[in-house]
Amino acid sequence: MQRVEKPAFSRTATRLPISAPQKSQMRWLDVLRRLSTSCSSGILTSSPVNDFLPILEGGPDYGPAENMRKRLYIITVVRSFLVLICVLVLTLLPAGRWDYWQGWALAIASVLITVAKSVLFADKKDLAKERRHPGPGTKWWDKVFYTLYLPAYLAILVVSGLDAGRFRWSPSLHWALYAAGWCAFVAGTLLSTWAAWVNRFFSSVVRIQTDRGHHVIQDGPYRQVRHPGYVGVMQFAPGTAIILGSLWGLVPAAITIILLVIRAYLEDTTLQRELSGYAEYATKTRYRLLPGLW
Repeated sequence: MQRVEKPAFSRTATRLPISAPQKSQMRWLDVLRRLSTSCSSGILTSSPVNDFLPILEGGPDYGPAENMRKRLYIITVVRSFLVLICVLVLTLLPAGRWDYWQGWALAIASVLITVAKSVLFADKKDLAKERRHPGPGTKWWDKVFYTLYLPAYLAILVVSGLDAGRFRWSPSLHWALYAAGWCAFVAGTLLSTWAAWVNRFFSSVVRIQTDRGHHVIQDGPYRQVRHPGYVGVMQFAPGTAIILGSLWGLVPAAITIILLVIRAYLEDTTLQRELSGYAEYATKTRYRLLPGLW
């Protein structure tokens, strides 16, 4: 009897074809999301390029401890260099001069924060992976948010450079105002970093992370407000404009804050509706962003 060969079937699920314009739009939105990851924890203090660099993740075994230290060192050096270049380009180029000391001060502070965060979060590989490559379920409105948020956020640097460095639209700021700007910048950075440290679900997108066992976080700053990371950004966004010596930089900073308020409302509504236990948490921690107000 002649043996009939059975056709081989692929185990891979069939996917609908994606057109070239759709692929281009998906790539663009993903780039915006990755670039904006840093914006949820500081103006370029995490660096948009960080999302394109490996952060000690991959397989379960990373080799000897010495290799891990070398890898962390190399990644931190490269990341810090790229942060320095990004901040200087976005401030000195609009300023049109090399002696724009406010831009240099922000660049140096950004590098120091980048190094500190690289060391602090070196062991949180799962969080780093989620922030760079989130799982499925991102809300459609969050993709729209990033197309508006990133330009507004980076405009703080560009507008401030044009103002304080080139055209001098704003008057010279008093040293006390500079001090207030630095205090807001540092306080906001510390608060957003604290929120990311205690919350292993501190994703770069709004989604219910069922693939990671998503549950409500109530520790640290989450005892006071439900979205402390946003509160941190709302502090150092205007603080950055003041650091750069610009009052006009407060305009894109205000737009950034408005966008974050809208996102906080949409995210909070989503969590109350879809995340188990969040509605009960919201009754205990009443305020989203500002204790006593909202």
